[in-house]
Amino acid sequence: MKHSRFSLVVALCVLFATVTAFAKIEIKPLKKKSVTTETGEKVDPRVVYRFFDEDFVAGGYAYWYPDNSNVYIPEESGKNGEVAVMFDLVANDYSGGSVCLYNLLYDLRGLYSTGALQFWVKGKNGGEIAWVALVDEENTDGKKTVVRLPLQNYGGITNEWRQITVPLRDFGKRGVFWDAKKRVEVPERFQWDGVGEVRIEIKKNDNQEFKVWVDDIFVIKDAVEPVVESEEKEEKFWDELDIQVSPPPLTQRPAEIKDVKTFFQDATIPGGFTHVYGGKTAQKIVPSTPKGNNGIWTLLLDNNEYAGVSMALGAGNSIDLTDLRNAKSAALAFWGKGAPGVSALYCGLLDDESDGAKVQTKVSVSDFGKIDTTWRYYMIPLKKFQDVGKYWDESKKAEVIANVKWNQINEIRFSNNKGENKVPAGEPVTFFVDNITFIDHIPGYVDPEEYWASFNSNEPDVMLLDLEDNADNKKWETSVGPKSEVKYEIVPSDAVNGGKNALAISFKMNDWCDVVYNFKNNNSPAYKRNWSKHWGLKFQMYSAKAYQGISVQINDGSGEVWLASAGCQKGWNEVIVPFKSFYKFPYWQPPEADQNGKLDLEDVQTIDFKASGEGTSGMFKVDNICLTNDRVAKVAPVPEKVDLTITGDFGKVVTPKIKDGLFGINAALWDGDLLKPATVEYVKKVNHSVIRYPGGLRADEDHWKEVLDKKDWMVDTDEFLEFCKNTNTTPMVTVNFGTGTPEEAAEWVRYMNITKKANVKYYEVGNELYGDWHANHCTPEYYGKKAAEFIKAMKAVDPTIVVTVVWVLDGEWNKIVFEHTKDVADGVNVHHYPQHTGEENDAGLLGAPQSLNDILPGVKRQIQQWGNPNRKYEIWLTEWNSVDFKPGPQTIGIVNALFVADYLGMLAKHNIDQASYWDIHNDMTEQGGDYGYLSRTGAPDGDNIPRPSYWAFKLASQSIRGKLVESSTGNEYVSSYLTENNGKKSLVLINKMPRTRADITIMIPGFSGNAQVNLLIEENMKKGYSTESKNITKGTKITLPAYSVTTIDIQ
Repeated sequence: MKHSRFSLVVALCVLFATVTAFAKIEIKPLKKKSVTTETGEKVDPRVVYRFFDEDFVAGGYAYWYPDNSNVYIPEESGKNGEVAVMFDLVANDYSGGSVCLYNLLYDLRGLYSTGALQFWVKGKNGGEIAWVALVDEENTDGKKTVVRLPLQNYGGITNEWRQITVPLRDFGKRGVFWDAKKRVEVPERFQWDGVGEVRIEIKKNDNQEFKVWVDDIFVIKDAVEPVVESEEKEEKFWDELDIQVSPPPLTQRPAEIKDVKTFFQDATIPGGFTHVYGGKTAQKIVPSTPKGNNGIWTLLLDNNEYAGVSMALGAGNSIDLTDLRNAKSAALAFWGKGAPGVSALYCGLLDDESDGAKVQTKVSVSDFGKIDTTWRYYMIPLKKFQDVGKYWDESKKAEVIANVKWNQINEIRFSNNKGENKVPAGEPVTFFVDNITFIDHIPGYVDPEEYWASFNSNEPDVMLLDLEDNADNKKWETSVGPKSEVKYEIVPSDAVNGGKNALAISFKMNDWCDVVYNFKNNNSPAYKRNWSKHWGLKFQMYSAKAYQGISVQINDGSGEVWLASAGCQKGWNEVIVPFKSFYKFPYWQPPEADQNGKLDLEDVQTIDFKASGEGTSGMFKVDNICLTNDRVAKVAPVPEKVDLTITGDFGKVVTPKIKDGLFGINAALWDGDLLKPATVEYVKKVNHSVIRYPGGLRADEDHWKEVLDKKDWMVDTDEFLEFCKNTNTTPMVTVNFGTGTPEEAAEWVRYMNITKKANVKYYEVGNELYGDWHANHCTPEYYGKKAAEFIKAMKAVDPTIVVTVVWVLDGEWNKIVFEHTKDVADGVNVHHYPQHTGEENDAGLLGAPQSLNDILPGVKRQIQQWGNPNRKYEIWLTEWNSVDFKPGPQTIGIVNALFVADYLGMLAKHNIDQASYWDIHNDMTEQGGDYGYLSRTGAPDGDNIPRPSYWAFKLASQSIRGKLVESSTGNEYVSSYLTENNGKKSLVLINKMPRTRADITIMIPGFSGNAQVNLLIEENMKKGYSTESKNITKGTKITLPAYSVTTIDIQ
C-alpha cells in the first residue's frame, strides 16, 4: 500500500491549461528539442503503439512528482537515437514521472493476452529499484487507475542499456486509484481500452539516488504465447461478488448498554473511508437479505496473505477514547459472524498519523466470543487493548514499538494471519460486521486486574483432592498427544504437609500430556466447584529435578480452557497458583464452550496437571490440592551465599573436539538492519561458525529469485553471501518447500555453487512443515515423498552438499518422513523452544538446558531406529531460544543470558553437528520481549544495541571451544564447563540462583596461571561484561554473584 500524498496540477500545452486534483503531481510540458529521427535502426514490425521514440507522440507531455523530481530529455542520451527520457526522481520520497499521450488513448484490449510493454532502460549507478506502471484516463469515471509491476521482475536496471519486456497480461485487470479525500489507494478495474500514460515510480528510501534513462517506449504485439483457452479464466474480484447476508438480531443486544460513540452504522461516517491490504483482499458494504438493514460491512480477506481491512474516520474526525479506556468496563462492541471455515481474526484500533506514526494495538476476536456462522455480539473491553502497539516505519523498513495515542483513535482494522483459517482454496475469509460502537460498559463484566487488586476473603482453605479416597483416585483421566506419553499412579506421600497418598505423574512430553480430574462428570459437590471465594490453588509438589515446570489447566464454568504456569525446585515444595495468573488458552477451545473471555470461577468443571518442557521426560508428584486465600507459599529461607568447590580433570574427556557448528545463528531476509556495518562487526566478534538463512516460516513463502531480482530492502542471496564473507561465517540455506518446487531449489544451488562459486554446503528442505501454524503444513507422507524429490534435484546439481529433512523432537512424523528420505537425506533438523507463550518462568527456563540430556539422545535413538544402518546422519538444531511465540521481557533480561550460556555448554557436551540460535535481529513484541540478541532499529533500548544474550553468547563462544573435560560444582544451580583449546584453558561458571551468591574454591589440577576473568551480571548486562586479570592457582577463591555468568581464561 502506497503512502504518498499528492495533488495534481496539469498543464497540457502552451495554448491552454487545466487543473485537476491527483496527489500533488504537477504536469509540465517538456520543451521539445530538435532531434534527428532517422537513426537507421530497423523498426520492429511488432510495434503497434508508441509512447516515446526520439520525441513524444504528437502533443504528448510528461509530468513528475514531487516538484523537486524532474523528467526531461537530455542531449545525446538515447539508446537507438539521439535522445532518451531522463527520470531524475527524489529518492527520499514517493516519486514518479509519466510519459503521457495528449488527446489520444490506446485501446490495448486486443493485445492484452499476447502483447507487451517494451522499452530500453539504463541507470546512472545500476541496481536502481523502480516500478513500471500503465495509467488509464480519468474522464470516463473520474478515477485515474494505475496498474504497476516491479521492474526487478523483468531484468531490473543496470548501468548498461537493457531492453525490458513486460507482458500486458502480467499487469492484470485490477489496479488502484488515489482517492484524495480518503488519502489512500482504492482498488478499481483498469480500463484497458483507454490507456494514456506510462509511468516510472519509486518508493521512499528504496534508492540512495535515482537517475534513469528510458528510450523507445513501445507497445508490441505477439510478445508472448497466448494462454490456452481452457486456462484463461475471467479474473474474479471479491468485491464484485453478489453477497447476501441476513441481518443481525439487533434487539437481542443487552438493553442496559449505552452507545458512547458510533464508528459504523449502515455506512461510513461523512469523511470516513475504508481501505484494504494483502493480496486479493476486498471489502464492501451490502444491505441485508431480507431487507431491514441498510448496510453490513463485509470483509473479504485473502487467506494466502497477511491481510486486513480498515475503516477510518478520516482527517479531523479522530475520537478521544482516553476516558473510556480508563473506565471500568467500557468496550468496543459490534455484531459479527463468519462464513464457513472462519475461526481466527484480529481486531485492532489505530490512532491517526498526525505525528507520522499510525500505531495499532490489537486483540484476537475469538478471545471474546467464538467465531462461527451465527451472529454474535462481541464486547471487547478497551483495557484489553494494550497501551503499546506497533507501526510500520517505511524509512527503517521495520515495525516499530510506540505508545497508542488514545486521544486520537481514527481507525478500526480486522486482519488475519496467513493460512490461519480453513476456507476453500481461492475463496476469501469472509466476516460480516455491523453496528460498531464504543459502549459505556459490559453488563456483569469486572476488570480482572481491579478485581484481584481489591479481592479480600477470609474463607478457609477448601480441600479439593487429598488423594485419600481410593475410589475417587480412580476417577483421574489421562489425555495425550500423538507424540507424548503419560500415566499416573497413587503412591505413598512423604510431603511434610501431605497426607498418606500422592498423585505421581510420569511423562514423556513432545506435544501435550494431561492428567485430568473432572468435577462436573464426577458429580463433585458444589463447594468444590465454586472457586470464586478464594485467591488461588495450593498444593504440595515434588520433583527429583533441579526444576520441574508444569501448567495447571482448568475448564471454567463456561467450559473455556484457562492455563497458568507453575512448578517447583528439587524436593517437596508448597506451590500457590493465583487465579489472576490464569490466561485463556490461545490455540484451542472446546466447541461446546461459551467463549466469553471471562474466567468463570463459580462452577469450575475440571482441573488438569500438564508437564512442561518439550522433549523432556520425568516424574513429579502432587498432594493435597486445595483452594486457598494464602498469597505467599511457605518456602525454606533462601541463603545469602553457598560455599562450593569446583573440581575438574583434564584427563577425563567429555567431548574430544567441540564442533564449531554449535555456535550458529539465524539471519532473516526481512531484517533491514542485517547489512549495517555495526551488525557485521557485532556478529563477527561472536565468532559464529554458521549462519542460517532466510529465516523461519518465511523460508517457505519467499522465492529466492524474486527477492534477488527485486533488489529491495529485503536481504537477497547475494547480500547474504556477502554478509557471511564479511563475518567469516559459513552459510546454511533453508529451501522453499511450502510454496516452492524441487526445480526452484536446484536452481538456487546452481546459482550459489556454480554461478557464484560460493560453495554453500548446508541445506534444509523447508521449515516446521509439521505445525498447523505453518500456512503450508502437510502430512509426513507428503513431506517425506516430496522432500526426497527436492534432495535428488539439488544433489544432481552439486553432489557434495549436505541436506537435512525436517523432524520433530520425537514422534511418528520422524518415522514416516525417514521411510521416504533415509536413503537420500544426510541428516535431520529439529527445533527447541522449552517454554510455550505465556508460560515463561525463570526457574523453569534455567533448568531447560539440562533437558538436552533427554532430548538429543532421543533424536539419536530415533535415527538409529529408523535410519539406514549403512548411512551416517547429521543432527542439526536449527532454531533454539527460550519461548515459542510472543516472547516477553524475560528474553531481553539476565535470565535469558544465563540460559544461552548454559545451553551452549550443554550443546558442547552432546556435540551434535549444528545448532543455530534464533536470531540476530527480530522485533519487540507488545508483550515486551524480543528474540534478537541485537535490537532492531526503533526498539525502545536503541538501534542495534547488544542484549544480555549477545554478551552471554560471546562469552560462551570464546571459552567453550576445543576439548570439553569433566568438571563439577556439586550444586545443580551452578553449572560449570571446563575446556582446553590450543593451549588455552577456560572455565565457564553459571550461577542460576536468583538471590544467592556462590563462593567458589577452584580445585582443578593444571588450571593455574594469569587469567582473564569476565563477569556478566544484571548490573552490567546492557553495556557488556566486565573484565579483570587474576592469578589462578589451586585453592583460588572466586565469588559468583547471584544470576551471573563468569568465564576464566588462562592462556
